[in-house]
Parts: sequence; C-alpha cells; structure tokens
Amino acid sequence: MGISVRHTWLAIAAAAGFSTCICGSAAAQTGEYPSDFDRHVAVDVASAASLGDAAVGAAALEDATVDAAAELDAAERDAPDRLDAPYAPPRLVPAREISAQDGISNNYEDIDDPPIAGDANVIDEAIDSAGAARESVIVDNNGDYIREDWVYEDDSSFAWLISSGTWLHRGRWFAQTEATLVHRSTAPQQILSDVPLLFQSQQFFSEAMTTETSGFGYEPGLRVTVGKYLGRDAENRDRTLEFTFWGLNDWTSQHAITAVAPASLFQLFRTPLDRGIGAYNFSTDHQYTYESDLNSFEMNAKVSRRLGRDRMVLTPDGQWERQCDPGKTPTFLAGFRTILIDEDFSFDAQRPELLDITSFGGAPIDLPAADGQYDISAQNRLFGMQLGAEMIQQHCNWSFGVRGKLGGYANFVEQSTRVRIVDPFVGLSESNRDERASDVQMAMVAEVGLIGTYQIRPNVALRCAYDFMYLQGLALAPQQLDFNSAPTPNVRSGSHQFLNGGSVGLEFVW
Repeated sequence: MGISVRHTWLAIAAAAGFSTCICGSAAAQTGEYPSDFDRHVAVDVASAASLGDAAVGAAALEDATVDAAAELDAAERDAPDRLDAPYAPPRLVPAREISAQDGISNNYEDIDDPPIAGDANVIDEAIDSAGAARESVIVDNNGDYIREDWVYEDDSSFAWLISSGTWLHRGRWFAQTEATLVHRSTAPQQILSDVPLLFQSQQFFSEAMTTETSGFGYEPGLRVTVGKYLGRDAENRDRTLEFTFWGLNDWTSQHAITAVAPASLFQLFRTPLDRGIGAYNFSTDHQYTYESDLNSFEMNAKVSRRLGRDRMVLTPDGQWERQCDPGKTPTFLAGFRTILIDEDFSFDAQRPELLDITSFGGAPIDLPAADGQYDISAQNRLFGMQLGAEMIQQHCNWSFGVRGKLGGYANFVEQSTRVRIVDPFVGLSESNRDERASDVQMAMVAEVGLIGTYQIRPNVALRCAYDFMYLQGLALAPQQLDFNSAPTPNVRSGSHQFLNGGSVGLEFVW
C-alpha cells in the first residue's frame, strides 16, 4: 500500500493543528480564555491514528480540519459587531432550564454573551448552586439595555461600567418642603416720644421711645418648591423648571410707656414729630404697634451639572458595589419673582383723665383728657427678574454648598393714612385726616445662603439651610408718619429691610 509523501505531511500538519485546538478548549474550561468565542472543537486524534489505512486516517483528519475552520468562521460571523460595554470572555455555568424550542438537553449555557437584537424582554439569569439568581439583564428588540444600571454582581465576572451617573436625582419631578424661622430688621430708627428736661434754665429732651425700642423676633414660616426635570443635555447637565413659595412669616413689634402720677408738665411725654400737635404732647401714655408680613413667589429655570458616571467599587468581601463619583455641581438660574410686603403701623397717645398739675412756671393748670390715633398701612409689590447660582460639593450621601440670587424690581408702593386727634387743651376738639398715595420705585433684592443635605435614600434627602436677604427701595409704614395739619399725600420710599434665618425640611424625587 503506497502512500504518497504529500499525504503524509498533510496528516502530520492536521494532527499538530488539532492538538492546539484541543489544548485551547481545555484551557477555556478551566477559566483561561485564549479567545473571545465559546466554541470548542474536540477531535479524537487517537481514533484517527488507529485506523488501519493511513490514507483513510489522513482524509478524516483533513475533513475535520475543514469542519473546524468552518465552525470558527461561523463563530466569528455570529460575534457582535459593537458592544455598549467592554466585552467579557464567556463563562460556562449550569443551564437554568432546557429550552422548549431546542427540544434537546444542554448541559451548559453561555450567559455571558451580550444581549442580541431581537431578544425582546428576555431575562437571562445565572443561578448558583443554592438556586438564587445572581445576575440579570433585559434587552429590547434593538438589542439595547432596558435596565441602564445593569452590572454583573457575580464576583467571578467583570464589572460592566455602563451605569448612567443617576445615583442621585433620579426622577421626573421633585419637591422640597421646609419649615423656616426668620428674623426681620425693624424700620430705620425714628424717635416717637421724649421727655422734657430743664437744666440751668435750658430745656432738653430725653429719648423715651423709638421705632427700634422693641424689635422683631424670629417668626416661623414655610418654603415649598415644586419642580420638573426637563431633560439632560450633552454636557451632563439637568435642565429644570421650578416654582418656589416662601412666606407666611408675620412679625409683630409693640411697645408702650406710661407716666405714673405726673405732678408737672416735665413728667409728661411729648413727640419730636410735631411739638404743637394735641394729644401726643403732654400725654401720659404713648404706645406703638408695628406689624409686617412677607410672601415671595418665584419661577426659575435652572441648569445644573450632574455628577460623573457612577463608579464600580470592589468591596473587601469581593462584591462589586455601585457608588457615586463625588464632585462639585454648579447650578445657574434665571427667573421671575414677585415679593409682597404688607405693613401696618399705629402710634397712639392718651391722657385718660383730667390732670391737676403745675406748668413750667410753677403755676397749677388743669389738663383735660385727650386721645390720638395714627394708623398707617403700606404695601410693597415687587415684580422683576433675578439671576442666581449655586455651588454644591456633592458626596454620595451628603452635600454642602452656597447659593445666591440678585434681582432688579419695579416696586409698586401704596400707603394709606388715618389720623384721629381730640385735645381741647390745644384748641382741637377734633382733627381728622384720611389720605392715600401710590408710586412706582426701583428696588433691589440680594440673597445668599448656606445649604446642606443628607441623603436618606437616593430619592429622599434631609435639607437644612441658613439664608440672608437684603431688600432696598421699600416704603415702610413708620416712614409715612407726618403730623402736618394739611400734608401733601405722598409715599416715602427708599428704605431697606434685612432678613436672616434657618430652615429644615425634606426633598423628594419621583
């Protein structure tokens, strides 16, 4: 039986090639990955070598070589052209179940291959020996990942870094509700009452009561924000539209002084606002009440930078854990704001009964009872635009930062005054005034604050803040005091107001 030299060398080459394939297949089954394809070819070279006819054995080896090459070519054609994440080498794990469509029993199933287009709503799971699912992925008809934060949690697989950086602020709507405690400055100091003094035949006056004698304290209020996420741009920034109400703060300040058992005119109160006005001069009682409230409404468009992609961190117990990537998240805003400030001020004076006292010259005189009521209401309606910014240092579970706003406003101011004075001692049986005036002034509002949050959950956060607000160009009620008998109705504006206070509340995202 003559065998040509050509066929002999062909048989030797085929045997060497298949030995390499067999070694590679064995390495793949032990966890070493010589290629990216889970295609294993096994050929029993020994059975081919035991053939009695060398020509038949060589032909069998040649046919096997052709079949192996064809199978590898097919594997290359089936390999995905593009992956949305780094491609992990395949692993062999026990099959979950026998496919009813296959009709055959497979001992192994390759679940590490990325999803293939057309596998709509297919869930592949690797189940460990205890039967618990350890990894999953859902794809749509286009082969895209439906669960965007999908990663392998099996410690024997690679971490797929395809998370979307949405550890925080995941949702379409958000709301913030905070209880506030705010302090407000009083009106610029104005002397309301004084007491005459006589020193070396010269008369002086000692300050007895001003508009700042009793200031405003801290008053509770409410701040509520409701917003919507409009989308995310290519620079990883959220665009939101939000509405904020801040207010329900009502401040009240009042003070009263009384002259006890006066024996002379030097022990009675007078007012520097008008030394000749009845009831308010040579009176035994002066008192004032100052009330103010503020409500703010604003609509802002905001652009906020998000954190970078979430990180996959290998924990000491060998598990992959998804964590946020801390960093600075600046925010810029522009919007429209309305601030409503309503104030009421009343200044009252009384001599409740007939007084028998001595005059400046020592002569006794009788002072009849007198009464004076001075009531003022002032309204400020601010309408304007504002710009603002925030700089937040965001960590995975907490954050802190600073925020600020600055706006220009048209202030529509109005004041109304009602005066009632009865004092027979100065020749006034009754003095009545009712007047009203309005105007438009320019105003400015500046606001700055410190803010901190703690994430109870990715969509629930505890918030706290301390804010400062300065308002300029206001018409405050005490400024409108005017005891002239026939004054020209007008509005005195240009005053300022300073507020500061803290807040604490919750933020929800859904």
